[in-house]
Amino acid sequence: TISLAQAGDASDLRVRTVPLRGTATAAFSGPVGWATATQLTHQQVALDAFAVIAAPNVGVDTVSVSQLAGIYAGDLTNWSQLGGADLTILPLQLPQDAALRNDKIAFIMEPEDKSIAANVLTLADETALALSVDQLPGSISVVSLAGAANSETLSVSGSCEVAVPPTPFYIASGDYPLIRPTMVIYDRAPNTALPTALFDFAASDTAQQLLVADGLSAVGGVDQDSAEKNARLSTVLNGSFEAVERPVAAQMFQTLFEAARLSPTMTGGPASAAEGALNRAMMQDLADMLRTPESANRELIFAGFATSDSGPEEAISASEQAAADVLSAFAEFAPDVVEAGNLPLSSYGFGGVSPATCYEGQVPGPTHTRVEAWLR
Repeated sequence: TISLAQAGDASDLRVRTVPLRGTATAAFSGPVGWATATQLTHQQVALDAFAVIAAPNVGVDTVSVSQLAGIYAGDLTNWSQLGGADLTILPLQLPQDAALRNDKIAFIMEPEDKSIAANVLTLADETALALSVDQLPGSISVVSLAGAANSETLSVSGSCEVAVPPTPFYIASGDYPLIRPTMVIYDRAPNTALPTALFDFAASDTAQQLLVADGLSAVGGVDQDSAEKNARLSTVLNGSFEAVERPVAAQMFQTLFEAARLSPTMTGGPASAAEGALNRAMMQDLADMLRTPESANRELIFAGFATSDSGPEEAISASEQAAADVLSAFAEFAPDVVEAGNLPLSSYGFGGVSPATCYEGQVPGPTHTRVEAWLR
């Protein structure tokens, strides 16, 4: 039996937003672990994102998460420090009791080991924030995606210089660094498989429509716009690579030129409980997307990317292994989908060639990987 507890009462499960930045211990050694696990501590049911809005005159169109934390901590006070106009930065925020402000602290400030400065201007709600940012020179704020309204939004990067806009595709893929996953957290392991099955279903297309109707954002799979895909592949043609990367770059262009990227994107290697939940939801999205007649008889490509402290050769090797591991995990997770669609599966590793985002895992280590799903 599953019932809804009143606020403050004891419960077995909690539903809350969970940060995917900062460090966490490994809950899974690899993709097969989170794909086939029956005793889970986290499961994802919805996905939202922060939007960073700024006044039109600030002179920048991108900001890093670290810079954003520095702005609210009072370390960065002029837009010229970010390559913009010689203009005082005016950060705006919601009141202390606002859930979104608490999420901003957990998702942005705490992973950077910073606190919000005492003199940051506080406004009543997101509507007031959006209106003020549009009118006050040098102003900036962090709001929900819906709260951004028609304000000018900034692209955001992680620790690298790959700035990603908050579009539906980049949020669904997790490429955008300020996603806000809503997860079910198990305070103690359930006695039956019912909760796992229930919240796997909650990540499916059918249930997502109910969550949207109740005010949450859907997880769901999205196809990437072909122009965005082509723009990325063009960087492979014009990029500057080390000798070991050149044949890999050529292989990437040849392999993916006639393929379409699907939003489900997963990580290889060790994963935290929260990362495993995001990966599992992504794999559910992928299975849903491949159940359509349009996907039948097409090749499903798992394309691995990686960064490594040991250099590009190790990054290529790690990305190949990650892609192969995710392929194996998907074959175990959705064998019916593979068989019904007559889907040949393949995997490739492209190392650090043409990254779509920064590769920042919660589990500390010298190598981090991401595996994209492409259909050809």
